Amino acid sequence: IATSSHGSFVYVVKDGQLAKTPVSTGINNGQTVEITHGLTGNEEVVSDINPMLTPGERVRAVMTKSAGSTGVLADIR
Repeated sequence: IATSSHGSFVYVVKDGQLAKTPVSTGINNGQTVEITHGLTGNEEVVSDINPMLTPGERVRAVMTKSAGSTGVLADIR
């Protein structure tokens, strides 16, 4: 989850493209954050992003495992 002057957002892979999706957050315990609005639960939320990528770029989701958790890496297509 990232924050800008416009609020919180996440990146998702949607139709093969990187998309910036606004979200609302709830409980934050320092390790996990509750997303209360903005996602349906079926998205591929990007947990690790190449800083050179920008919204709209063609990407593919790659499942990763690190430190006991699974995430999605947006990789150039």
